[in-house]
Amino acid sequence: MLANELLVVYRQLIDSIEQEQLQMINRVAELAAQSVAAGGSVYIHDRGHLLNYELFHRSGGLALLKHLNMSPVTGEGVQGELDAAAATIPASPIRKGDILILGSVSGRAASVVELARQARDHGIVTVALTAVDYTSQTPSLHPSGKRLFEVCEHVLDIMTLKGDAALEAEGMEEKILPTSGVTSAVVSWCFIAQLIESLLAKGIAPSVYRSVSMPGGMEQIEATNKRFQELGY
Repeated sequence: MLANELLVVYRQLIDSIEQEQLQMINRVAELAAQSVAAGGSVYIHDRGHLLNYELFHRSGGLALLKHLNMSPVTGEGVQGELDAAAATIPASPIRKGDILILGSVSGRAASVVELARQARDHGIVTVALTAVDYTSQTPSLHPSGKRLFEVCEHVLDIMTLKGDAALEAEGMEEKILPTSGVTSAVVSWCFIAQLIESLLAKGIAPSVYRSVSMPGGMEQIEATNKRFQELGY
């Protein structure tokens, strides 16, 4: 069954994440905990779609995560993307010492590369969440020729296969079934786990959401948001 073959691929990728990425995940989580302890924030900007939903307002997830949305593109082509990225940091609440996690599987888009460059220029700690092997074989669309992992200070490798798709199937011209959704989620939630561990070690218990479907869920969510607004974590 194709489903069995897909699960084999997913298990192999998750094993690779456990063996090769946990040390870096823990290191980035500690940096994020230090920032939060000092009054800073953790921002997420995802070039794709998964992290914009996966990490926010989830049962067991942290209230402290914040979106960083790109400024609207008003120009044309690559220059329009560069201008939008350059306008994003000054127009947002993100500040020096905050953590910015930038998600992009291929890491090649001009906008996300420029956003990382602009963030570093403003003293923001940049973390690429990207597929290193995949992006290393993919040309950049940024004028510098650099990809996301080459301009960020820290890199979390989601270990996605080149081209993302997992399997070949008889009768299909293209490979099928993506890998990046699963691996992005695994790496990201491992980061959140280590961030919680690092914060607790500093005596900080971060605000965590309960499922809205659980007893008292809505009231707990409202209390969690209020606590986060008061404490910043």
